[in-house]
Amino acid sequence: MNKRITVWKSVTLLAAVAACGGTVELDTRTFEVQSIPVDEALMIIEPYVYGDRPNAPGTASAMRGLLTVRETPDNLDKIARVLSEFDVPSLNIRLHIQLISANGARTTDPAIAELEAELRQLFRFDGYELVAEGVLTGLEGSHVQQVMFDQRGQRADPDLSRYFVGAYIGDVAESGDSAVVTLPDIQLESAGEVLFTASVALGIGHTVMLGTMQLTGNRALILAVRAELVK
Repeated sequence: MNKRITVWKSVTLLAAVAACGGTVELDTRTFEVQSIPVDEALMIIEPYVYGDRPNAPGTASAMRGLLTVRETPDNLDKIARVLSEFDVPSLNIRLHIQLISANGARTTDPAIAELEAELRQLFRFDGYELVAEGVLTGLEGSHVQQVMFDQRGQRADPDLSRYFVGAYIGDVAESGDSAVVTLPDIQLESAGEVLFTASVALGIGHTVMLGTMQLTGNRALILAVRAELVK
């Protein structure tokens, strides 16, 4: 993941002679904390601030998203590395959702032409058509949901004209130019009934067909989900 630690200033200070007879050189740096509470960041770096050092104690203070630390250059570098591991901005994920009916009124549907070849490889239905679609956007560790309306007009099922899609966006693991987002809970509801639940690890930029639900008349609903990273 991208790790950002902003150093606002560095002031070199000469400390008093330490007990061992040598001088200890202290610097003061101010770090911007972006993604965790500043009080939490202060607790994380506490082991690297030696406030009991004779004649040259280290100090740290926190205020309004900033940490100001007075320590040796080596310890300040360690603090910067520690903060870079914990103070990582959450990534923003966009999920494109398409709800597809199998064995519906159409044999083909131009709205899902890019998916139809894959659908016919995965399933054995005569035809496919787009029922509804929507976009869910949220940060890692957040719940997102949206209402999607059946766009087929009078061909829509009276009891299945409105759908609720919800998902929990888990962690995003990045490796080079690729990334995978964990979606531990995706749920589709309609008319107060849960039609579908799933858990999946989905590659950014890829589409997954999560499954089917058998309806009356040998029909089914297929949920296609595509994940994108919002820059």
